[in-house]
Amino acid sequence: MATRKAEAFVLAALTASLAFSSIAVAQQEGNESDSRECIIHADWGTFWSDSGEQTQHAYRVQFYPSFPLAVDPSNVDVIATHLDNAGIQVGTYSFLTAGGVIDIQMDHAPSFGDIVSISVETTEASCERSFEVTMWNQPVMDHEITRETTWSLTSGADETALSVTGRGWQQRSDLNLEANELGNGTIRLMLNDQDREIDVNLDIQRAWLNESWNGTDLSSQEFQLEGSGTIRMTLYDGFEGISVDGTVREAKFTRTLENGIVTEHLELEANGSLALNSNEEESLDISGDISLLRYETTDVDGERVFQDIWIEAMATALIAFDSDKINFELDEFILRERWEGDQRVEQHQRFRGEGDFDVLIEDENGIQIEVNGTIEEIYNEQLDGVIIADTFILDGIYSGTASGTFGSVRQIVDTGVQTNSSGVDHDVIVIRDEYWFNVSGSAFTVPGQELYSDHNLTYMYTSPYIDWESPVVRYRYVEDNGEVNNEFPPGSPRVLSPVPPEAVSILSSNVTRESGLVPDVLIQGDRIDLVHDGRFSMAVDVQNISIEDIDGHEVKSAEWIGTYPGGGQAIGSTVNEGILAGLLIHCERTMPLPLLEDEDPSIFRETQTVDRVLRPSVITAAENTLPEITGVAYREGIWRGEGDNVHLEVTIVDPDTDIVSVIIDLHGEDWGILELSDSGLSGDLVVHDDIWTAQVNSSGLFYGAMEATIYVEDIWTTISENVILNITNPGPRVIEIDRAPNRLFRGEEFSISVDAMDMHGIATVSIDLQSYGGDKVMLELNGDTWSGSAIMPNGVSPGKVAFPIVLEDSFGARTIHTGVLGDDVSFIVLNEPPMISPSILIRGDSQTTGEEYLDFVLLPISGDPLRHVLEVSVFDPDGVSVVQAKIGRLAPIGSSETWLNMNDNGINGDSIAGDGVYSLELNARPSLEPGIMEIRIRASDIYQSMTPLVEQDHQITLVREESPDSASWLGSNADILAVVVAAMLTMGAIGAIIRVFITDESIE
Repeated sequence: MATRKAEAFVLAALTASLAFSSIAVAQQEGNESDSRECIIHADWGTFWSDSGEQTQHAYRVQFYPSFPLAVDPSNVDVIATHLDNAGIQVGTYSFLTAGGVIDIQMDHAPSFGDIVSISVETTEASCERSFEVTMWNQPVMDHEITRETTWSLTSGADETALSVTGRGWQQRSDLNLEANELGNGTIRLMLNDQDREIDVNLDIQRAWLNESWNGTDLSSQEFQLEGSGTIRMTLYDGFEGISVDGTVREAKFTRTLENGIVTEHLELEANGSLALNSNEEESLDISGDISLLRYETTDVDGERVFQDIWIEAMATALIAFDSDKINFELDEFILRERWEGDQRVEQHQRFRGEGDFDVLIEDENGIQIEVNGTIEEIYNEQLDGVIIADTFILDGIYSGTASGTFGSVRQIVDTGVQTNSSGVDHDVIVIRDEYWFNVSGSAFTVPGQELYSDHNLTYMYTSPYIDWESPVVRYRYVEDNGEVNNEFPPGSPRVLSPVPPEAVSILSSNVTRESGLVPDVLIQGDRIDLVHDGRFSMAVDVQNISIEDIDGHEVKSAEWIGTYPGGGQAIGSTVNEGILAGLLIHCERTMPLPLLEDEDPSIFRETQTVDRVLRPSVITAAENTLPEITGVAYREGIWRGEGDNVHLEVTIVDPDTDIVSVIIDLHGEDWGILELSDSGLSGDLVVHDDIWTAQVNSSGLFYGAMEATIYVEDIWTTISENVILNITNPGPRVIEIDRAPNRLFRGEEFSISVDAMDMHGIATVSIDLQSYGGDKVMLELNGDTWSGSAIMPNGVSPGKVAFPIVLEDSFGARTIHTGVLGDDVSFIVLNEPPMISPSILIRGDSQTTGEEYLDFVLLPISGDPLRHVLEVSVFDPDGVSVVQAKIGRLAPIGSSETWLNMNDNGINGDSIAGDGVYSLELNARPSLEPGIMEIRIRASDIYQSMTPLVEQDHQITLVREESPDSASWLGSNADILAVVVAAMLTMGAIGAIIRVFITDESIE
């Protein structure tokens, strides 16, 4: 497989080199003065087939200097290869040597993207040529350019001028090519002779052409013209002039080609005025206003799918000759007809007017009659194909040689149903048509004719539908004597449907310039007949090869002359190398357009010039900067052996951004050739960030340094660089871990078993508890499982915990497997509450007990309370948060049911801070009764685990002081006795003094 990939790569490189070289080479042999060189010229003519004109795929090999007469090249060997765009060889070839040249004929017509290579070897010279087939002005390679276009139409006989200036844009992506042109301009048309003056001024606001090509096929096209302007026309025909002034408010034409279907849309809206004046003694003056003229059509694939005509106007006519005049006012004229497909969805026609006339009739026999009349109303209206009004009222008198009155009245008087001559009922309108001509007296005779009074009254029963033929079903004649006669025209009416309008193509063919297949690189002397869609459009003769500048790029160019089949010529040049080979640099077209017979043809001229090259930035090999590989790395950091998948990322700097492909040859039978991507494929993360990515996989036992070669191909060349890829030996991989129990307290034992694999074999497996104060426990292999047991260390915090499992293979590759919390590696360490010592120490007051530890609380017999300190030892591996005691009546008054905080801070009765002994000061009052007292002590750790309720109960003993003996009583009550004795002595003294005073009074 790797060998086939390598062969495919070499073949691809050779094919790319062949495709993009497109260089014709002429070689010389020998150093003699009469040595020759040969050049292979394209000689593509045309021939007819069932599908129209086709390209004659032929070449002519010419020698310079040419051979003498009757001398031909010797030992001729020709090799011609024709590859289609899939790289498959097609067709055969033959050649003929005569007249000192070699004619090569290839039996397979060229197609877009084909590659043609020809090699010629003779005794006198050898030459070769290869190129890629492209479309005229459509380079094969991806590109984007803009161009400027100007075109004009001028004529000699009349003052006609049309000019358009525009800009174009062209872009190719693979087989798809998009081309747009947008411009604006003016049309000035003046046609003057003895009978007419026509002056047309139109502003073209938008001239738009968009084309989409797929290979050689025009898949879609849109052509659009939008404009507005004025039209003035004056006609001379025995009058002073008939003038029409119009304003074209909007004119728009769009032609689209999509999926082989052509759609044409025309929209015109205008208004204007009409004026007519005679130039004889008589006068004819007509003036009017056209307030709206709208015309819109849509044709799809040769069928009219929409049409809308809308006209609104009014006019005044005055005809005067001698003393005669006719005056007529057309007050209203409306015409509206709209079609959707073959259905007429709206129809409206209405005109209404009035007028008068005054005419004098004279002849050589002395007859003189003056006629005066009034047209009181002319009113006709049709709506949706039905007549709803048909009125004509005329009234007049005449006098002179003869006198009388005349008139006519025509109007609809009724509707109903009438049976025709075939007995079929039809809806009808009844039109009353009356005419009279009265002569004063019984009769009047003029030469050649006798005039009588006449009167006619007819009722016509006619179909109201405007599309029917022979619409009158019945005539009812009413005579002056009251007699009534009827006539039923046979075959009336003829029922017909509205006839839809037919499509009329404005442009019968696509809007295209010359087109056809050509070699992308031309040689002086090439002759190419451009053929596209079975139609020959231009013959190209290459005149010279030169150097030109386009948008700052210096390129080789082919200068050519083109001849159109109907006359006319084009000259220009095309890019003759690199990516834009085949693109027109500059072109000037001149061709006659016969507009009318027997007139000099108008001349159409067009100029096209490439303006900007938007992409690529490099269009020739001379401009190319070689790409540079700046970094090779693994996205995952390292690449491990034994089937590991990683993303190989190669960073490439290319200022020209024209890299075609990046591949890496891993030089191993199991590795092969891999293609990297910078377009979001093969694991690539960011499109076009210059980091090319391939997903690679290691297999087998190999690890270490591996040689590889990276090939970077841009449009012009291929560079390579040898690199070293390091594959590391992975440690063993854990398959499954089991442990029991998974919920336990610190200090409890657990067992663990590990299933693991490594292609190099596993040497040791251990579980490391050292970071928690435990040991490193080595597991033993039992069958395919490594197992062992350990004690949960006290240094583990409560909650979920995972211990590292260390696995090492036979080559020292190590894996430290920790898993994640919650998977099969973790344990749940339960949190035990703080441990409270079962013994409670009671320390007495130093003044009463000598700071000694007592087994009880000493209650005084009387007097002040005795101070004691309650001490208890508390331990928790996570740290003690708080220790509290509820000591009942030993607590201060009012706090017997309150939890009192014990402290380990070295003050408030605590001896040593932080020694784990918590202290609480209490006072034993005389009022307490001796005996056993229940107290409660609880503690909480930093994780809020508290002493269980059943472990909070403790007992202490309360003991009353013993009763004292006499000595001891006197000693313990000396103060009281001293006070009593002092009081008694004081009272004795007071009594003695009183006694003295009493005695003294008695003596006196």
